[in-house]
Amino acid sequence: MFFHEILYLFVSGGASVIGSLCGLGGGIIIKPLLDAMGTMSVETVSFLSGCTVFSMAVASVIRSFGGNIRIDLRAITPLAIGAVVGGIVGQAAFQALKTSSGDLAVVGAAQSVALFLTTFSSLLYTLFEGRIAKLHIKHRSVSLLSGVVMGIVASFIGIGGGPINIMVLRSRPPPTRSTSSCSRRRRASRTF
Repeated sequence: MFFHEILYLFVSGGASVIGSLCGLGGGIIIKPLLDAMGTMSVETVSFLSGCTVFSMAVASVIRSFGGNIRIDLRAITPLAIGAVVGGIVGQAAFQALKTSSGDLAVVGAAQSVALFLTTFSSLLYTLFEGRIAKLHIKHRSVSLLSGVVMGIVASFIGIGGGPINIMVLRSRPPPTRSTSSCSRRRRASRTF
């Protein structure tokens, strides 16, 4: 038993280090590795992954307040509220699947398929990011809906949502002041 606990520590620690280098919380690494080990239930793995990712997020927020990072609360608040609501819905969907199937292997397989599709989508987005138009999300309802979808998927899979967050948050153009870059950005983006 002691060996497994040390292995969990190394998996979580290593995933956190790798995740921080990539801008992720590490859940995308922790969840599949611990599921593959087969020494814990799907629920326990999801909980451990969530706790690790949450602690990474808290550390990141604390670190960002020490720097000169400006957070646009008007833009982020609907997204955050939507993510919380989506997290609750995703957890309910997970529980419903677990209850209806009665087989944790089916639940784990559904999570693995969703995790693969999410990771693959994130990879495609990263590879072709330069060819994808940035989105100007101005309506709070669209931002709220984006947060709900992000929360549902991340909560159902049992990860912190790093790959989903990267796709959604990087799809927004960075704020610039230059007139020429603004006109170029306007041509290569859509407003919602």
